[in-house]
Amino acid sequence: MEVFAEKTISLYGSDVWYTKPVCCLHCQSQSQKMAVSCLKYNYAFTTIANTSISLQAQIMASRTFQWISSTDPQNKLQLEQLHQRMMQFYANESTRDGYQVLIPTSENTTPADPVSIAFLHWFQQQQFSNIIEVGCGNGRTFNYLQHLMANATYTGIEVDEQSITRNQQRWPHQRWIQSDAYTLPVPEESADLIFSMYVLEHLVYPKKALDLMYQKLKPGGILALVFPDFTCTKRLPSQQLGLSLLQSAKQKFQKLKLIDAFISLYDSKIRLQKALKEITKQPGMFMVNTAPNCLVADNKQVWPDYDAVYIAHKMEIAHWATQHNASIDFPMGKGKPFDEHSFIIIEKQPEND
Repeated sequence: MEVFAEKTISLYGSDVWYTKPVCCLHCQSQSQKMAVSCLKYNYAFTTIANTSISLQAQIMASRTFQWISSTDPQNKLQLEQLHQRMMQFYANESTRDGYQVLIPTSENTTPADPVSIAFLHWFQQQQFSNIIEVGCGNGRTFNYLQHLMANATYTGIEVDEQSITRNQQRWPHQRWIQSDAYTLPVPEESADLIFSMYVLEHLVYPKKALDLMYQKLKPGGILALVFPDFTCTKRLPSQQLGLSLLQSAKQKFQKLKLIDAFISLYDSKIRLQKALKEITKQPGMFMVNTAPNCLVADNKQVWPDYDAVYIAHKMEIAHWATQHNASIDFPMGKGKPFDEHSFIIIEKQPEND
């Protein structure tokens, strides 16, 4: 959907700029109604006298959904640039200070959230000999599972060097490898379980990572994935809405950024939901947000999944699995909370002779 800045009538002696979608007459009408509503309730517009072209461009850019397919070869340069910027974000201590607050550090051996509890319950009913976790982080999930592993071997893979070092010191008898999800330095067809918890949505190349994890599975092996389904939550925390980085329209109202707040409401309730719905119609594109909020927010502006680049949804992952002739199961179903937090089991089928 394209947007542009249009100069409206003069209000209270000053010119006002606002952005509006121009895909159809309905959207034009909605924008006009929004302006009339502001006048009706006597909300004060923040006015911009003699608005410059550069400011108009800035407004347009801030409201554009910069989503591209991560499987389209034509996007190679943009994707590589995004990948490098995300790696710098995760590696830079100054930018990670605020982000670290979001990473659980509890020493509890029993999870508190329902999705982790469900995964633990499922794991208890299985028997595995070689387990690989992609994106092991600080070892929190391993800490939950270690007393259930019996004689199984475990390998934790994590891109952050500091996390790997700490895990090696804490659990020296396990195997910890610093690597990204696109390398996975383990033998082909060696694992009977590969799992990742809330990792997929942070990958610039999700299909590449999925393909590689699948290659590392033995025939009959299982790929277990837990990730948010943004098409069900109808939210995308990494996407800027409105004209500023404040996370919600409520925050903007509280700060009296009234135009910004109204535009944020329109973006979140209309534009974003329409765009997310369109994504479900074309599985296999593996769309990513090339302008995530984490790359422009400061250390004090931090919220969950503000660094989620892949617009993950269960329909696309299921579609990918069927392309590999794999069997698919949602062991906890698709009802709440597993509509918004997908838990999917993908079993690799033996190749036909």
